Amino acid sequence: MSPREYDESDARIRPSRTTRRRSKDRPVHADSKTAFVTTVDRGRTTCVTDDGIVITAMKARELGPKSVVVGDYVEVVGDLSGVEGSLARIVTVNERKNSLSRTVDDAARVERTIVANIDQLMIVVAATNPEPRRGLIDRFLVSAFHESIAPIILVTKVDLSPIPDFFREYRALGVEIITTSSKLESRKEEIVTIKSLLRGKISVLVGHSGVGKSTLINDLVDSADRATGDVNDVTGRGRHTSSSALALPLTEGGWIIDTPGIRAFGLSHLDKNRIIEAFPDIYQVTQSCMPHCSHHEVSCALNAWVESDLAAREERLIRVTSLQSLLEVKPVDEQRYTDLMASSRGEDLALAHRLADAADAITLARYQAIDLTVTTKPDNTPVTDADKSAEDAIRALLHAHRPGDGIVGEEFGNEGLEKDRYWVIDPIDGTKNFLRGVPTWATLIALMERSSDGREKVVVGVVSAPALFRRWYAFEGGGAFVIVNKGSDSSAAPRKISVSAVSKIEDASISHSDFVGWGARLEPFQRLLTQAWRTRAHGDFWSHMLVAEGAVDIAVEPSLALWDMAALDIIVREAGGRFSNLEGMDGSLGGNGLSTNGILHDYVLSALKPQGA
Repeated sequence: MSPREYDESDARIRPSRTTRRRSKDRPVHADSKTAFVTTVDRGRTTCVTDDGIVITAMKARELGPKSVVVGDYVEVVGDLSGVEGSLARIVTVNERKNSLSRTVDDAARVERTIVANIDQLMIVVAATNPEPRRGLIDRFLVSAFHESIAPIILVTKVDLSPIPDFFREYRALGVEIITTSSKLESRKEEIVTIKSLLRGKISVLVGHSGVGKSTLINDLVDSADRATGDVNDVTGRGRHTSSSALALPLTEGGWIIDTPGIRAFGLSHLDKNRIIEAFPDIYQVTQSCMPHCSHHEVSCALNAWVESDLAAREERLIRVTSLQSLLEVKPVDEQRYTDLMASSRGEDLALAHRLADAADAITLARYQAIDLTVTTKPDNTPVTDADKSAEDAIRALLHAHRPGDGIVGEEFGNEGLEKDRYWVIDPIDGTKNFLRGVPTWATLIALMERSSDGREKVVVGVVSAPALFRRWYAFEGGGAFVIVNKGSDSSAAPRKISVSAVSKIEDASISHSDFVGWGARLEPFQRLLTQAWRTRAHGDFWSHMLVAEGAVDIAVEPSLALWDMAALDIIVREAGGRFSNLEGMDGSLGGNGLSTNGILHDYVLSALKPQGA
């Protein structure tokens, strides 16, 4: 039988999805009603119409995902009866007068709107347990001023601790501060005062988990029945009890919006000039500033304004200092960051990353190797073939790309130390961990520069810990960052990091190395450990990077070389902390190291003084 011949009639043409021509005229929805969004949960939105009917609605497809948030005024059509099982449709989101938004962190670019159309932002903090984090409060205030929202700070748990001194700076900016405690007999009077502030307004409560937001909501709204929780004894953080934003009506009129506890509040989407506009008199003065003034320069017009009226000088100084603090919360300007990365400093950082990549390839290949070679140096510390090979590779790259720079290395000594720029290398910090199969080891790379007056400082630092899937880095004026690469993911975005705001030693977490090498400071050191909330011997680079990330508040080691400290120094400083030796000399040239969040630094220095010193 001969094979069949095919012709064009055998080719089947699939018709298009629809043959109906779509009209350009969209529905007008003239019969829609306005409703206020009270909660959004898994594709269903609860709204209250102007008639007071509570309805459930879904969004029209063209509105897109995450287009509706609590506080929005929307137009709804469909079944508006509000009976069980009925479903309306949101067809329009009306224009917002403002919104509270955040990014995941300061390196992120995706903005997430939390609530909209707010009259007041009530920032709820606890006097203690958990400790108030000034950085987070500042970020909330920045967002409020940026969006023309009236901020109020509500301090809870005042029965356990007094209000920290730094709150007076917020008062200087006109921020109202009120206090309360669910354990005091004055609670009822305090709730009456709070209700008077909320009357007739849309107010949103924000703050950490565990500060008492849900407890406060239950006292303000009888029918709220919001779940409450305690602070985790291990982490010192609150547990999430509110999982989504919810608007609740107040008997006296107005709405109160409860939000889940927030631990990170990125501000990469904000314009600092709009923050200044919230203070009309100060804004007027800044119009005389030079273009692109950061308002921290000596030549800033605000400094002259402060000194122009002796009677008002103290008040003006507090206000300007407080505003400068808020402006510092905003991360490095994107254009400035881009300019820095395109400069010679950015090229130095890029080279430091390349050096770390070369070292990682060698050290990871030798980590837990059966044939790893280990010898003992004259100081009785171990060195592996991986240490030597990694430093060899780094030196070769520096000779090729920075022949005019000096090098200080742990394994092969110094070369060109008299030069104004030199690289400091620790091929494996934590060699004992490396050879025992413990993953807390890292390659430390830093660039130091010597100024005309002979002072030396670290300007670039990279700490790469490939067995922990982490790399930290910083460069002068550019901030500190961490990259976390897990599994096969090699393109994770950097995350900006910052130190903690813990201000009391009894609330602080201390990380150290061991009890060897302390000499006359051993007893003071042991006493300091008994004062802290928590102590752990993480040791080496890991302790100091935890300080930079805000997970630990104090890291201290009694004996360190330059290569042990240089990279850590700039990362801690750019994260907002302080790095010095135990005598208080800032920098990494002091023979030992203390890194803190800055707030606790002087206290620790004083506590570690030898008896009689």
